[in-house]
Amino acid sequence: MKRVISLVLILSIAFTLSSETITHASFKYKYESYDEEEFPLWTRELRRAETIFFGSLVFTVPISSLAVGVLSNQGVVNFSDDTGSALAVITTAAGLSLVVSAVDWILGKIE
Repeated sequence: MKRVISLVLILSIAFTLSSETITHASFKYKYESYDEEEFPLWTRELRRAETIFFGSLVFTVPISSLAVGVLSNQGVVNFSDDTGSALAVITTAAGLSLVVSAVDWILGKIE
């Protein structure tokens, strides 16, 4: 089984490295970047907030997991099952990421 998995991984890497980009003459569409005025300001701000929200989850999930674990071990909070603990970690991380996005938006408005 390990040999099959290794072979599939090696072949997928080999095919990826040898793949050809779409630059054929028969390909009639060319990439055009967006203009500044093509989208309203609020959609660009929303896109930035979304990117910061999901990007900060990388940092807030471990922090909230650590905080919930410490509070649970100290007896401050008591979860009857693992689902409650996981829900607490996810909601705390999402709240922290929302705060990070809001602070970035406020700092952008101040500048």
